[in-house]
Amino acid sequence: SWTRGGPNPLSYVDDSAYALLFQCLDVEDVVKLVECLVWEQRIVFISSDLSLLAPCSEALMSLLWPFIWQHIYIPLLPPELIDYLEAPMPYIMGIHTSLEDGFMDYSPIQDAVQVRLNDRMVVLPDEMEHDIEMKSLHNFPDPGRDDLVQKLKDKIQESFPNSGGGQVSSTTTSLAGCQGARAALRKGFSSTSSRLPAQQSDSPPGLA
Repeated sequence: SWTRGGPNPLSYVDDSAYALLFQCLDVEDVVKLVECLVWEQRIVFISSDLSLLAPCSEALMSLLWPFIWQHIYIPLLPPELIDYLEAPMPYIMGIHTSLEDGFMDYSPIQDAVQVRLNDRMVVLPDEMEHDIEMKSLHNFPDPGRDDLVQKLKDKIQESFPNSGGGQVSSTTTSLAGCQGARAALRKGFSSTSSRLPAQQSDSPPGLA
């Protein structure tokens, strides 16, 4: 079930968290992940740098406003709890890359949305790819989706001038002058998504 957030649209997430998220992923992948949140999928953040897991997870979840993630959330999964990845319900978890080999025969990571921060890519499970192709899962509708992606790229370029739009350069280490970046990014996302055309009644929550 979905719960609407509080009256404040900007739950606090530090500017540096947004910088890390868009440094590790391009805009198209971030929008894809927000769609996965709305579809209530299992999402695994994977990185060899543990310091990336929590900030990227928090920045992504903040973009879900006005909704709140109601499912399992473990931004840094301890090795002794690796079996939690086999949970059948929606979750967001973060793991070190070394844990990918923690299963003998079958890895539940294969059936989850993999956010590979080191490789700057998002990998969808085969079954989800099929559901999207068959329209069982609804993306943000075009042309609203394209407009959303472009506005986010513009906001990133505005907030992080060295990014070139779409992805923050890995050389962007100083956040001086980037105050309000999170507000700009959130405004660009929420204002655009709120104007998306209505879909049929069977659309997932948040996309209609």
